[in-house]
Amino acid sequence: MPKKIAIFEDGNGFGGAVFALLENLRHLSFNKDYEFIIFHSLNDPRFDIFTEETQCQLKYNPVKNWTLNNKYLDTIFKRFNLYLLINSINSYCLLHQYKPDLIYTNNDIECNLHAIIASKLLKLPIISHERDVPSFWSKTTKLLYSSISVLIVISQATKLAVIKQGFPESNIIKIVDGIDTQRLIRNSTLIDTSSIKQHYQLPLDKKIILMIGMITHWKGQHIALQAVKKIKTERSDLYFVFVGEKPAGDKTNYLNDLQNYIIENNLQTIISMLGYSKMIASLINASNLIIHTSITPEPFGRVIVESMSLKKPVIATNIGGPCEIINNEKTGYLIEPNNSTVLANKIIEVINTPEQSKKMARAAQEYALNHYDSKIVAFKIEKLLHLYTGH
Repeated sequence: MPKKIAIFEDGNGFGGAVFALLENLRHLSFNKDYEFIIFHSLNDPRFDIFTEETQCQLKYNPVKNWTLNNKYLDTIFKRFNLYLLINSINSYCLLHQYKPDLIYTNNDIECNLHAIIASKLLKLPIISHERDVPSFWSKTTKLLYSSISVLIVISQATKLAVIKQGFPESNIIKIVDGIDTQRLIRNSTLIDTSSIKQHYQLPLDKKIILMIGMITHWKGQHIALQAVKKIKTERSDLYFVFVGEKPAGDKTNYLNDLQNYIIENNLQTIISMLGYSKMIASLINASNLIIHTSITPEPFGRVIVESMSLKKPVIATNIGGPCEIINNEKTGYLIEPNNSTVLANKIIEVINTPEQSKKMARAAQEYALNHYDSKIVAFKIEKLLHLYTGH
């Protein structure tokens, strides 16, 4: 009989964590020793890709998003962890019905506390993935440390952060996210450069500077826009493309602020904001340079690895995961965060030195192909499943 694995994906968007899970399950789901079901709290039809490309069951689990319209009652529910209690009871009932042998949480543990509590009540082993660089964990989270069999971290930055929160180092294992690089390379050429530019109405005669990431303040799109404003007065041959959407449930005005900045500074003719795109590989392939401008530590940097795999030069900030991926001035460029002048100067420098950038991009591709193979990553996770299910 195959061992049943219950997966909880409770992040706030269809981003890197979801794609990392998909990469792993493309390999793991065809192992007949295991049966997977994914409980996800994001009501998004894009999750159908899991049933299309893996043999996993899929179940929408909306309880995480419950809120009360009454602000007074909502405050009481939050203060006394009543939402967490409701979520935990719901997860307990789901798991009691499914009867898994092991629980796996895919995103940071703060957003999966309900699944951790349910696993504790059911006395089931649990493997948790921490995909953030946490600066704070609640007292409730810290009380549940002993319930987690093993915590997977995706970078040294994440590992140091969770140790600082008091999580026992002996129960931590570092496994970087994997990329199916050959699949990525194939997908990048499905649509040629001219066609992808025409599809998104991008200029055919300009060099494309691409930024990919959730539209959220810590990703630093505003720093990139400030750099674009500086560059506009010096260069007319560059065009800037932003790919990404704001997180589900985001109530900030960040996206509107970015759009207003573009209008106020008359940048509409040199910028496109595309929102979510399924054609990331083709967009990277059609670009001349990829920028990554996080202003707080990036837990990993999936887009960086993808861009390197497709032999594109990358500029990233020198905090968090990118420092472990990029060898500065050899496989990419690392710059200080939150500094639009430094970013603007580096963009111009890279564009002005195409031969050096091509040489660096070739070295970057070789490194990425050798260190971030998704099959190797899936095998490491499979070993953990075997260890905690006894299969």
